Order: sequence, then C-alpha cells, then structure tokens
Amino acid sequence: MRPSLPILIAALIAVILNPHAHARSFRPARIPNGTVSNCSNCHVNPGGGGTRTPFGQAVFTAIGGVGTNVAFWDAALAALDSDGDGITNGQELLDPDGDGIPTGNVGVTNPGNRPPVFTSSPVASAAMGLAYSYAATALDAEANAFTYTKETGPAWLAVGTGGGVTGTPPVSSAGTYPVSIRVTDTGTSTRGFSRGSNTQSYSLTVVSSYAGWQNLNFTLPAEAALAPSSADPDRDGLPNLLEYALRLPPRAVSPPAFSSTIRDGAGHLLLTLNVRDDDPKLSVVMEAADDLTFAGITTVSPGITDPISGDGLMQYRFLDAVLPANAPSRFVRIRVTLLP
Repeated sequence: MRPSLPILIAALIAVILNPHAHARSFRPARIPNGTVSNCSNCHVNPGGGGTRTPFGQAVFTAIGGVGTNVAFWDAALAALDSDGDGITNGQELLDPDGDGIPTGNVGVTNPGNRPPVFTSSPVASAAMGLAYSYAATALDAEANAFTYTKETGPAWLAVGTGGGVTGTPPVSSAGTYPVSIRVTDTGTSTRGFSRGSNTQSYSLTVVSSYAGWQNLNFTLPAEAALAPSSADPDRDGLPNLLEYALRLPPRAVSPPAFSSTIRDGAGHLLLTLNVRDDDPKLSVVMEAADDLTFAGITTVSPGITDPISGDGLMQYRFLDAVLPANAPSRFVRIRVTLLP
C-alpha cells in the first residue's frame, strides 16, 4: 500500500528544510574507532540526525556539506580538540597522528562529547564551629550523567558525588584555603563517553564567629543557658563575649583582663589588650568616664598592631587623653560588640 500524497509531501518538505542533518550510516566507518560511539560522534541525538556536536560540525565542514561517502579523517582533524576537553580528537579515537590506523580500541572516548560545565557560584566564606554548605551544580550539553569529586581543600571539607560540599571548620582553622571541585562525565548514557571534566577552583576563607565559638565551647542546646554573650559560666567576672574577644576559655577562671593598665609618660591612662584577629565583625572599644555611672563617657578607639605574626592576636592600645589634673578619678570599661 502506497502512502498518501500528504505524507509524501511532508517528508519531502522535511528533507528540503534540513538536507544535511540526517545521520549517515556509513559515516562512523570513516572515523577511526568510530563505531564505538557511532552517530554520537557527530550528533547530540545518539540515533543520529538533528543538532551536531562540535566534532560533527568539524566533519560537516571537512566534507563541505556533501552527504556523500567521502574521506575526511586526516591529521588536521585528528589534531583538533573539538569538544574542548583538553584531549585531541585523535587521542580520543586512539589515532593521534590521523593516519586512519588506530593503535587499538580499548579506552576510546567520544570526540564530540563536551565535558560538563559548572553553573553555580561557590560560597567563599565559612566560620569555625558552624556547618558550611555549598551546592555545586553543572550542566552537560549532551545530558550525560556526571559526578563530583574533591581535588583540593581542607581535611574537614567533603564533596559528595551529587555536588554537595559540606563540613564544619574545627577550632583553630581560621585562614584561607584553596578548594578545587571536579565534575566528570560518567558516560553512563547512550550519548557517548567523555574523558573530559571541568574544575571549579576558589578560595575559602574561614573566620571566627561568636555563634561558632558557642558551638565549640558548649553542648547545645543542652547548655543553652551557659552560652549567651552576657553569661559568665566560670564566674571570673568576664562575660562570654569578652572571653571570646580575648581568646580566653569560658569554663576556666582567667586572670584580670586589665592587668596591663598603666599611664604613659604624660600621665595619660593607657590600656593594652590582646584581641583575636579572625572575626571581622568584632568591635572592641574603651569607654572612659569620671565616675562609675559612666554618664558622660568618652569612647576611645584602639591603635592596632600585630607584634607577633601568626599568633591569632592583635594588640589593641587604648589611650585616654584626659590628664589626671583634670580628672581626679577616672574609670574605664571595655565594650565588645558584634557588627551586623
């Protein structure tokens, strides 16, 4: 039974509109080891036809758009890296010199299968004691499956095969770490295989935070009553937030915070404190007044130096400019706050 006239007309129109998009069953035989991936070498659709891969476009250019069975594989095409995975077409097809004679057929990959590309932006900061999380995502042009692996990064950081980057920075881990995550095409679909992969590299900065310090020093939520900034679990007169700022243990009695209070050569009140250097939100100032009511306070900002590099502390030097003659009595206090 012959097809009806409308069907014949529709088929004719499809051929006219897209004369070179059909798969050619003879084409894979013109490619060294081309039958491993067959039509997937040149077409995104594993059955052939339709959108071409970058390698397929290179082949189409080499044959001049002609749909005949002509030779096109040569040293020039072998030397190209059509899919941009860092490996030449010839290396993927095991014919690196392009002479048409492959060195074998074990380990053949698809020269037209592009590696996955990252589509997510990394989370570049973390805090000690707080869970870090970054969901890496990628896109594969051929819709192949892919997995993620950790290339570099601190020991506490883990990368799941699905792209989840997680971990909790431990105590004393403040600093900047290079992190590299690799996404690799597994080649588990019918659309071909790829040696190619892409790497996303970024710098992860770990800082201190009061919330993380609470997690590291108290069992939460069981000890929630001991953790607030105004609490003083060890009863040494120093509230938690001040102990945090001075890197003092909240569960052990610490020496007086103002043991270094002196006067300079002009008689000005001088106070020196060692304050942690790893929390950009930490603000420490001195407040001075003539009486204990602190009704008319003078806020003194510190001069900051780093006498011992790498010890995690900066030296804060507070100088009250009021002379003793103008203030028979003088009282000072330290105010610690966390900026938004």
